[in-house]
Amino acid sequence: MSPAVHLVTAPSEVDHASVDGFVEALADAPVEAVVEVDCSGVAFMDSAGVRALSMAAQRQEAAGGEVRVVRPTAVVRRILEVTSLDSLISEDGPAPPP
Repeated sequence: MSPAVHLVTAPSEVDHASVDGFVEALADAPVEAVVEVDCSGVAFMDSAGVRALSMAAQRQEAAGGEVRVVRPTAVVRRILEVTSLDSLISEDGPAPPP
């Protein structure tokens, strides 16, 4: 049986002002799930967003889950490349709805 897919949509700006809601949305995912983070609308992401993704990836992986960044904007792609988190980017796109 394949793991459940949990979709989280990132806010348009992921920074210290908006990260709390983003962290909560990531934490709501079952730890064994594949968490797909839709970043198609992200215009800005700072270190708070990178930290949120990194911590979510660590939590998911520790329990057999996974975090995938889907449809990243150029901004998101660049910051994940610079921080060596580009392995989170899924070139496959989001999973189809169940």
